[in-house]
Amino acid sequence: MSFRRLSHRFTVRCDDPNAARYVSRVLGRFSDDRAPGGTTYEVVDRGRSGPESRYVLNMDGEWKLGSDDQARVLDDLFARVNLNAMEATPDLVLVHSGAVVATGGAGVLLPAASGSGKTTLVAGLVRAGFGYLSDEAAVLDPVTGVVHPYAVHLSLKAASRDRFPETKPDDADLAFSGGTWHVDPDVIRPGAVASACEVGFVIAHRYEPGATIRIEPLTPAEACVELVQNLMLARRDTPRSLDLLARICRASRSYRLVHGDLDTAVEAIGDLTA
Repeated sequence: MSFRRLSHRFTVRCDDPNAARYVSRVLGRFSDDRAPGGTTYEVVDRGRSGPESRYVLNMDGEWKLGSDDQARVLDDLFARVNLNAMEATPDLVLVHSGAVVATGGAGVLLPAASGSGKTTLVAGLVRAGFGYLSDEAAVLDPVTGVVHPYAVHLSLKAASRDRFPETKPDDADLAFSGGTWHVDPDVIRPGAVASACEVGFVIAHRYEPGATIRIEPLTPAEACVELVQNLMLARRDTPRSLDLLARICRASRSYRLVHGDLDTAVEAIGDLTA
């Protein structure tokens, strides 16, 4: 199975045909048999005998992880593919941010640190009719400022699953899902993936259990700080990146949003971006 994610070309080999089908479904949007080669990932089942871990992840022949839990090895595979895709793409500016498209066609950047509820909020917005670009990274063209789709499967952790019961994997996939459901955006809403667009809004957000929703406008400088703090590390000191983010923030409306309820936050963002 050959794929291309951003500028990262890679092949995945699984000796378990069921695991191979699962990997193909999760990475299917990035399938590209026209560009074989690049990095080779291997998920190997060494059988039940012996003291060593049954399942192993190799990358270009080098051991990376061993576990008796196949789902854990597959989760590590997806994480490494994502990280390597970002590192292999220096020509684009990548921000740790959700990215959606409002009903009016403007891009919405949702910068947030890990653990801030980014994926849950993006999934809620997609269900409400926003277009899906990414729950992982906003991919920005440094020349045009356009945000491009990076339509990876949304990674729903256990704390989010009750809000999206319709995304539960079928029995064939559940055994490989472990602690994370890798959800195709079209399962949340058919035709959810949007096209590249200009950024119109920056909404720095944070989930706090039990919090009453709070919204405050941000100046362009304050919004730029939020984006810079969430730049992928390799791009944080790049003048080109800083110039792009400053341009985006000057041209966008920006807010800080703290919330304790998904539906309330989705409604508020809908109002802000209408």
